[in-house]
Amino acid sequence: MYRGKGSGKMKRNNGEVVVALRDGQPHLISWGGNTYYVKQIITTWEERRWWSRTPRRVYFQVVTNRNALEIYRTKDRWYLGGVLNEQVV
Repeated sequence: MYRGKGSGKMKRNNGEVVVALRDGQPHLISWGGNTYYVKQIITTWEERRWWSRTPRRVYFQVVTNRNALEIYRTKDRWYLGGVLNEQVV
């Protein structure tokens, strides 16, 4: 179960992660020598900065077996956007 706590702030990271997909959705996340199992996808959205030449990003907020994370994809690379200040029960 995902239960919000506090103001919903998150610690920003932007480090590269490895993501395994199942049916086109994140299933496993490898980061910092640990593997996180995606239990729930909270939300997803796309973003493109019209003023920038950077590729579009597809964001996912997910609940894992350890905590809630925000990850995003640009072309063929995945990044950790941040660790949500939320409690996973």
